[in-house]
Amino acid sequence: MAALLVAVTGLMSPGVTQTRECSLIYIPKIKDDTNDFWSSLISGCKMAAEEYGSKLEIMAPDKEENIEEQNRLLKAAIEKEPDAILFSPSSMSASDKLLKKAKEKGIRITYIDSYTEEELQDPYYLCIRLAIEKKLEKE
Repeated sequence: MAALLVAVTGLMSPGVTQTRECSLIYIPKIKDDTNDFWSSLISGCKMAAEEYGSKLEIMAPDKEENIEEQNRLLKAAIEKEPDAILFSPSSMSASDKLLKKAKEKGIRITYIDSYTEEELQDPYYLCIRLAIEKKLEKE
């Protein structure tokens, strides 16, 4: 599953040789070592990034409901201009303006765990993620 999280960004795929290191930033709802779900998800992202020779930075608020902090981190991530931002939005709409700004800068957006009301995820990558989720449900 770890490799699928990185491959879902569309920047890398198994069996393809990369010519440069891809930069990814993951912004989960929280980084909490006592929460098995978030710990496993973050760990899987790190393993996948390592497997694909990519740089991954985790930027997380201190509480799941801290939407202001998550948006501050999203703004900081956009300023770093990574190839892609993996995002677990805490709000259905509070991050839309920033996500649009990221897309305008050419940064790919992939949601993990949750969505926003507005369709801001790159459509191609959404199709890949949905196919992966369907496959994982069968396993």
